[in-house]
Amino acid sequence: MIYGMDSSIYNKYDWCDIVKRSTGQILDCRNDNKNKYDLCDIARSGASLVLNDYQFNKYDLSDIGGACEESNNVLHLIDNGDKNKYDLCDIGKTGAYIYSSDEVRYNKYDLSDIARSCCDNNGLLIFQDFGQLNKYDLSDIGRAGGRIEIKCERNKYDTSDILGSMR
Repeated sequence: MIYGMDSSIYNKYDWCDIVKRSTGQILDCRNDNKNKYDLCDIARSGASLVLNDYQFNKYDLSDIGGACEESNNVLHLIDNGDKNKYDLCDIGKTGAYIYSSDEVRYNKYDLSDIARSCCDNNGLLIFQDFGQLNKYDLSDIGRAGGRIEIKCERNKYDTSDILGSMR
């Protein structure tokens, strides 16, 4: 279940208490103004978090991802193009789920590196295909461990080649 963080609850200890009482929560923190320390505490208490890549720098996002990983939860990071490939690979090493698309990032080598970095650490690159990459590029990303979500019209042979290549 995904919940937005209620802005009327300012105290991180209240959020930690709420999270400890109900398991398996995913908190959407994209519209919240909590700092990295508050989010790390909330993550350690047992919540997965959803963040945009522009909300924090790569070091803070890695710390938040590490706090999620300590409590066997996941940082769900929305890639808006603010971070480069190396930053996303570092964040992916914390086991984060990184959501990207060909509207933001379209270099197959960068995407394959990010997918490998995530998959090697129990994370995942979820890539939404809107038709800007060809089937061979998408197959390379799938072989690197990325999950491809096809959001455009492709013929059935292209689709079977792309999906058949995913590990």
